[in-house]
Amino acid sequence: MLPGWLHPIGWVSPLWHGVNLTRILTLGQAAPAWLPFVHVAYLTALSVVGLLIARRIFHLRLTGVLPRPARNRSGNGSPRNRWLCRRARCRTTVAAGRDTPLGLV
Repeated sequence: MLPGWLHPIGWVSPLWHGVNLTRILTLGQAAPAWLPFVHVAYLTALSVVGLLIARRIFHLRLTGVLPRPARNRSGNGSPRNRWLCRRARCRTTVAAGRDTPLGLV
């Protein structure tokens, strides 16, 4: 149970809305008839806002206005790339400065 001063932070969380909606729909928890619609509207609004923000950032990165996120500078990149490189006996590419599977430069 959260302390009283943390309740407003919990009410803003989408997790709280999802759990409360699930309890109402599956367990038949007593709630006013309008409350499930409030939960669905809140979760929908957060999804739409997140989608619009992601779309805007994606567009700005494609047009070159925003820089790309920093890459992993540890050498070979992601664990999947390291696994592919071990299997394909990679060569270090001069342009990229990291190992890539042969033929996938």
